[in-house]
Amino acid sequence: MDNRQKQLLKVIVETYVKSVKPVGSKSLCEKFNLSSATIRNEMAILEDLGYIEKNHISSGRIPSEKGYRYYVENLMEPEKLNGSEMLKLQRVVKNQDLVLSDAITKCMEIISDLTNYASIVLGSSSMDNLLKQVSIIPIDENKIVALVCTNTGLVENKKFVLPEGTNVKELIKTSEIINKMLIGTPIKDVSERLEFEIKPIIAQEISNYEKEVLQSIPSDSLYPDAEDIVYRSNEKYKGTLLKYVPLTVIVLVLFLISITGIVTIKTVRSIRYFGIMYICGMNYTKAQFMTILEMTFNSVLAFAFTTNLLALQKQFKLVGKINCNIGMLQMLFMLSVCIIIVLWSGQTTKNVLKGNTPIEIIKNME
Repeated sequence: MDNRQKQLLKVIVETYVKSVKPVGSKSLCEKFNLSSATIRNEMAILEDLGYIEKNHISSGRIPSEKGYRYYVENLMEPEKLNGSEMLKLQRVVKNQDLVLSDAITKCMEIISDLTNYASIVLGSSSMDNLLKQVSIIPIDENKIVALVCTNTGLVENKKFVLPEGTNVKELIKTSEIINKMLIGTPIKDVSERLEFEIKPIIAQEISNYEKEVLQSIPSDSLYPDAEDIVYRSNEKYKGTLLKYVPLTVIVLVLFLISITGIVTIKTVRSIRYFGIMYICGMNYTKAQFMTILEMTFNSVLAFAFTTNLLALQKQFKLVGKINCNIGMLQMLFMLSVCIIIVLWSGQTTKNVLKGNTPIEIIKNME
């Protein structure tokens, strides 16, 4: 492209920007003092080069994207800023309190005011930035703020709520490891390196810390000897026995007293029956056997009723959640109580009857 073609392209761009109308050869002839044929020939060359184009066959020419770009890079003459405009920009650039993104925003506002055009800034992707520093700042016991800085001045922050019991000092130590290993790493590679490089290192640090803690604790406090275990077990069982055995004995004694009273009353009320049986040749041992047989039958019925009721409670939870698991020990205990009741009842009957002779029994019947 020669100088005349460059000047022609410059005039076409500037004319079109001002008028927003296609530029024809006739208007250019007056500015360049050239013939219409010469202008059309030069415009055809610019069109072939891709710097200008036309909407339809009979229209004038308008700048193409390539033409605009060439104009901005090679033909446009920048205007000089006056003193006040330069001062505004210098104040923004020299303000150390502004982060990079805020400084760019301020500059673009000034440029937009000067040109009366919208200002747009396009930068490189943040994924290409390099990690500069990671900081963790505690706010209180369970809140922290994490800061991530890049080499371009970009600063990102996020607040985190920590689970209960989290050690903030350990988190700060973790950030120191990250800074040591990842400074200068592209942001897009940080996640992968955290997973495959930093995570194993932190896991090893935790393992070493746990070993140090365990080594600092005396072995005797971690693993008590066998004698201590036996002593503690015996003390625990003694406490359990002292707590429950007296209550069990009292209940059993009261139960036997009640059975004694019931059997005594029953025997006394049935003494006429026993007197008739005694006259017929029945001795005290047979009377005792009859009582034992009766109480055995009652105990079997009670035992069967109790076990069935517990089985129903376990399956259907009739009265809420109650532990109804009956083991061998519980079965033996219930059987032992039944045997004691049966034998005690028989002995009570014998004690009531042996104090009465057959004659006394007959007299009492009268």
